Amino acid sequence: MEGREKRVREQYSLWLESPVFDPGTKEELRALEGDEKEIADRFYRDLEFGTGGLRGGWGRGRTG
Repeated sequence: MEGREKRVREQYSLWLESPVFDPGTKEELRALEGDEKEIADRFYRDLEFGTGGLRGGWGRGRTG
């Protein structure tokens, strides 16, 4: 198993075994078993999040 494939499998297993994720999530992931392409598509990397266009301070009013 290549490095990337191994990492994908490790992440997939982690999600299945973690008490953090709800039963519905785990059921959806179990349904993917055997579909290596879909599993890889969902677990090959972490999503990157930015500020979503939010800048500056937060406060009351239109310009806060």
